[in-house]
Amino acid sequence: MQIYAKTAAALGIIPGGTPDGFARFMASLARAQGDGIEVTTGPDGVTVQQTSVRLIADIPNAHPAILEGALTAHNHRLSMRRNGLIWRIG
Repeated sequence: MQIYAKTAAALGIIPGGTPDGFARFMASLARAQGDGIEVTTGPDGVTVQQTSVRLIADIPNAHPAILEGALTAHNHRLSMRRNGLIWRIG
């Protein structure tokens, strides 16, 4: 969360934005670490599906809190639900 603004700016993402903007942030990070990712928009929000998480693959019991903190920094009114490597942002 502390470095979200600088990271988002480097990726061209505007803080305080939409679910789609945060999905673009997640997709950019995933692609930078070599992961496959798909972003779709539907009536319930935006879905981000990763094929792997190489950045934290070797960390036992890794927690997705870094993304939750980044979402709060992006727009504190948004929420995110996770099921495995599928994230729903709305």
